[in-house]
Amino acid sequence: MSKCSCEEKSKMELISCLAPPAGEYEAQIDLGSNRKLIINSDGIFLRTYSLDDFLPFIQTRDLKIKERDLDLFKISMKDMLCSTINALLDASNHSSIYAKEKVNNCAELIGELINYCKQK
Repeated sequence: MSKCSCEEKSKMELISCLAPPAGEYEAQIDLGSNRKLIINSDGIFLRTYSLDDFLPFIQTRDLKIKERDLDLFKISMKDMLCSTINALLDASNHSSIYAKEKVNNCAELIGELINYCKQK
């Protein structure tokens, strides 16, 4: 088993390191008004949703954001970290090889973070 590459990282680096792969099981935090904060292995994005009057589907747009921009959304690092951990575990439980390897390599760290997330 490989050593966890996420050990001893700051909170933002830890969130990025433990982020699930892009796709169905990425971390999503609702920001209201058809906006979500998306966290995946590609980075942190602001995803907006809009309905086009002429098309029968929803259009989405992703804008990659930087750490300094996160203060605008007033989301705690703990919420981001816990959402990321939950999404990584969900991806791992649903056949993501990337997520399963990350969970296996970082099992001890993830266990500690799960306990941290359960605290109020």
